[in-house]
Amino acid sequence: MSPDRRRILRFALHFALAFPVCLALYPLVLPAYQSLVIGGANLLLPAFAPLLQVELLPDGGWHVWRSPGGGAAGSRDFLYGMRPGALALIYLNLALVPALLAATPVAPARRLRLVALGLALLVAFHVLAVTGLVRTWWCLAQAPEHLGCRSLRGSLKVSGQLFGVVQWALLTWSVWLPGRGADARAADR
Repeated sequence: MSPDRRRILRFALHFALAFPVCLALYPLVLPAYQSLVIGGANLLLPAFAPLLQVELLPDGGWHVWRSPGGGAAGSRDFLYGMRPGALALIYLNLALVPALLAATPVAPARRLRLVALGLALLVAFHVLAVTGLVRTWWCLAQAPEHLGCRSLRGSLKVSGQLFGVVQWALLTWSVWLPGRGADARAADR
């Protein structure tokens, strides 16, 4: 068997083992992860007018609130709510990305660095995606037929899984090329 085929087979086998483990861990880490993402989004949202804030509900859903007049204490209007089931799709690449990166045929130290970097990039992406999604909800509340806001909302809803695969490809592209670095060759042995 050629080294390239062996590397692809090793990746497929490792992914088949890693993905179910990541899926099993997903519901356990999701509450803490979502709190981190919502906290980050709430740090970015005050940079835009009007002041919007995401409230994480005990069941894992969201409520988005608008604070009129600069956010006077106790003064806020309900804008939008999201059920926990709908949010599970937004965050599903939290299981996919670590499994893809953990299955990548490189030396263990590099694999660990890839997973750490991948998770950090995933948090940043989700913070920006939640911020963008909340802003598009505000835009659509003001102008329901606004094509730009409708398009952005649709893109943000489906971008999660696509971003995860693109992120994995960008972080690991050199592993899959002929003549790749010594680190990747060492993992094949």
